[in-house]
Amino acid sequence: MTYLLAALLLFLPYTGIVAATSQNRQYTKEQPLIYEDAWDLWPYAFANDQGQPQGFNIDLLREMCQRLEIPFTVRLKPSAEALADLKEHKSDLTLAMYAPFHDEYGRYGRTVISLFTHSVLSPKSDTSHIKTFSDLARYRVAVHHNSFSHHEMIDRGMSANAIPYDDMIEEVLNCASQDTGLVVWNTRSLKWIMDRYHLDNMQLRPIEMNHGEYRFMSNDTTLLYKLDSVYEQMRVDQSLLALQQKWFHGEKEVKQEVSYLWWALGFLVFLGLFLLGYNRFFSQRIARQTGKITASNRIAAGKLRAQSINVWIYSVADRKYYTLNEDGSIKDEYLPIDFSHSYVYEDFEKLRQTIFDVKDGKSSRETLHMRGRGEDGQQDRHYEVIIAPVKSNDKSVSVILGTERDITEQKKQEEQARELLRRYHTVFYSALTDMFSFDKDGTLIDINDNACRTFGITDRKAFFERHISLNDFPSYRDIDLRHPVPRHQTAILNEEALTSVFGTETRGKKIYYESILTPICTPNGDVISLFMTGRNISELVESYHSQQESIRQLQLATDSIQAYTGNINYALQVSDIRLTNYYPDQRLLVVTNDLNQPEYRLSQLRCIEFVAPEDQHKAIRMVKMMDRKHIGAFDMTVKTIFRDREHNENYYLQFSGVPMYDEKGVLTHYFGLCRNVTALIVTERKLMAETQKAQETELLKSSFLTNMSYEIRTPLNAVVGFAELFDIDHSPDDEKVFVEEIKKNSNALLALINDILQLSRLDANMVEFVKQPTDFALMFESWCQLGWSNLAKPEVQYIIENPYNHLVSELDDSHLGQVIQIICANAAFSTPQGTVRAKYEYRNKMLTIIIEDTGIGIGEEALQHIFERFSTSKDHPVCGTGLELPIAHSMIEQMGGHIEMMSELGKGTTAWITIPCEATELDKKKDFLT
Repeated sequence: MTYLLAALLLFLPYTGIVAATSQNRQYTKEQPLIYEDAWDLWPYAFANDQGQPQGFNIDLLREMCQRLEIPFTVRLKPSAEALADLKEHKSDLTLAMYAPFHDEYGRYGRTVISLFTHSVLSPKSDTSHIKTFSDLARYRVAVHHNSFSHHEMIDRGMSANAIPYDDMIEEVLNCASQDTGLVVWNTRSLKWIMDRYHLDNMQLRPIEMNHGEYRFMSNDTTLLYKLDSVYEQMRVDQSLLALQQKWFHGEKEVKQEVSYLWWALGFLVFLGLFLLGYNRFFSQRIARQTGKITASNRIAAGKLRAQSINVWIYSVADRKYYTLNEDGSIKDEYLPIDFSHSYVYEDFEKLRQTIFDVKDGKSSRETLHMRGRGEDGQQDRHYEVIIAPVKSNDKSVSVILGTERDITEQKKQEEQARELLRRYHTVFYSALTDMFSFDKDGTLIDINDNACRTFGITDRKAFFERHISLNDFPSYRDIDLRHPVPRHQTAILNEEALTSVFGTETRGKKIYYESILTPICTPNGDVISLFMTGRNISELVESYHSQQESIRQLQLATDSIQAYTGNINYALQVSDIRLTNYYPDQRLLVVTNDLNQPEYRLSQLRCIEFVAPEDQHKAIRMVKMMDRKHIGAFDMTVKTIFRDREHNENYYLQFSGVPMYDEKGVLTHYFGLCRNVTALIVTERKLMAETQKAQETELLKSSFLTNMSYEIRTPLNAVVGFAELFDIDHSPDDEKVFVEEIKKNSNALLALINDILQLSRLDANMVEFVKQPTDFALMFESWCQLGWSNLAKPEVQYIIENPYNHLVSELDDSHLGQVIQIICANAAFSTPQGTVRAKYEYRNKMLTIIIEDTGIGIGEEALQHIFERFSTSKDHPVCGTGLELPIAHSMIEQMGGHIEMMSELGKGTTAWITIPCEATELDKKKDFLT
């Protein structure tokens, strides 16, 4: 019966099912493994100057996939997008930080690929004291957005101290250029940036905070297992060490600081001028000229700085490029291959050819337009480069001087102006909305075709001759043209407005018109022009009114449906019934207890597993009949393997259903109801048990009456019989025997009647139990002696263990003493030889009395009926009338206690009596102290 599991989930104390899913697939050339990683995590994964993926992660993936013979594709994206793609199964693999905030995106590999340590990058002039993670609470630091360090600071309540950035290179370069600021990030990434951009004024300091574990992440568990295995192989065969040496422990570039060039140039110029002046002028003129040259050099340097001009030189002798500082000293030295990285390849080749032409004297001065990357690392920069030779004394060219001016902003402004003009014409004349252009005084100067169609303008020339102003529009009559502000306006243009503004003839026409006014201003706030876009929303307004009416009608219908659905859901909840649908073709069970809630979808095999073994064959037979569509309406109750805590019983579920057909008469599924009938089953069982108990009670009463009649008649017949013997001939000597027999049977009859009366009073709860302070230690021995005194045998040893001198407690001494005497008498009666032992103990406000013997014992079957009335058998002879033990049992229970007996034939009997009481005085004998 496949309705079961969903119903179980709804009735059991827990209802959630958590299923772990994993995606395993084959990777081919047509469907390769898609690996996504961060584009800005140096040196692990990043895009090089040509936009190609590069880094330790890429080389590691390439080596692993070659060993596994898996085709792969690499994509570099922001970390958040890469993780989202993995979660949505748009990619197969990534490397991510092993942290709780990444758990939702996929599963981790077991191998730690890299261990992320953290450091603080700061200028060397910075004096901040940061060694432990808690020290960050005193500073504001830059962190990589959504990085491990960012989350760590948020989790420790330092979110206000963390300034997130997406581009860490830009932030590091800003700190280096401004010589201020703190950056907290992965140590290796910060070290890579420092080496890559030669940040000599920066320092890197380690910080004590949690390390991050960098692991593979995927939804393909098989792939993760293979990658972990290959990683271990690479670690053993030393190939992993080679990759780590390449990216994390490689050689560093050595910078040589050369600070002689400007001084050399200045010296050469000064020397040349000095020699020339020495030959032509006097020493005073030479001094004045030298001063002028120095002042001129200073002015030139100032102009270079003001115009953002960089100076570099090309040394013909060593074929190297040198960049210069503002004071003329050498800043950096580059080989041609390194210097070429600052420019586009084609432009650098043109630069080299120009340098060679200048060196060879083919050209004396050249101006080039070049594209490349600036010192801040930004791409698509534009430079104006002027190439000029510097000749030595022999008039040969020894140095090529290059001045580089960044004209990127100028190019951008020119391109933006052209782009804006193109956009203006494109948008203005091809837009689907109405567009109006006004000059700074608010006079209309242009209108597009769409606006002409809206207002029926056929003669544009005549229309512009009307010199329409923005204030003529009803929506903008109050606008201040000297200080206009953006405005979004919706107005109704009636017949009068259409005629006065646009000159169109309308008869009762009305237009709902929406417009947006946008002033175009200079950076100083001066108005250049105004643009207005608009559209006729008459149809939209009418559609809106119609839609609102439809929404109102739909809302009424929805409210009615929701009320109906709510009534059904309430009925299901109150009646403890669930709706079920079983689809034979799919072998799928769908169960719901709320029409507005998601459904439970379960397979038939899962449902069968939760049926109790004794009912599984019945459920399987019903499932097969439904799968074959060979059954009509049905009704069946099954037992499940789950326990109902309320009733301490297995769940019982009742299923009833009917087949459902489509319009072609084909059976599509079975619709039915599922009901928890555990309470009903338990109630039925209780009724059956109570009925059986009543029957047994009635049988017991009948047996009791029969036994009582027999027990009373026996001594009564003996009395009557011996009395009648006096009326017949008899010997006078026999009269003494007759009198003794009559006396003995009369006493037995009296004892029996007394026991029956006492038992009746106990059954009717007419016996009053009065508790009073009683020294149980003093009374115990006398009660035991009274119990077995008349039945004592010389072959039996009677032992009483009394561990207390005094034990005073609130007890009903008369009835408790009677019970002890009854138990002791039965023990003495059933013990022909051996031992009868009576003892007691008081613990935890409970008095326990134990009476044991080594007598004939009681059989197992007889022991089950030991406290039943007139319970006698060959294995269990009783002392007295046979009602003593039932009387003792009833009295103990009515006193709130418990009596129990354990016995075995031939090995004796042990009786336990427990009575709740609280001792007010305790005096234990020294021999019993432990």
